[in-house]
Amino acid sequence: MDGQAVTYTVVETPVAGWDASYTYPEGGDETVGVLEGTIQIINTKHSSFTLPATGGVGPTLVAIAGVPLVGAAGVVYWNLRRRRRRGGKGP
Repeated sequence: MDGQAVTYTVVETPVAGWDASYTYPEGGDETVGVLEGTIQIINTKHSSFTLPATGGVGPTLVAIAGVPLVGAAGVVYWNLRRRRRRGGKGP
């Protein structure tokens, strides 16, 4: 303002469940402040909810049981096809 220095002061009220962190431009910090530039404020919410564990042994057991079944189906299909080509009975 017409060459005069202007000072801004911000006082933040803490909010339960949230944390605020600040990123200052080079040469500035929370005690000295900044002469110019932008102070970035990052608000982070504390979550009390924890996601349940997923996966576990279930998918592994399904894969272990499924691979032999698919293999057996392939062998049956191959045998039926071979019989048909040789003139044998097939479904």
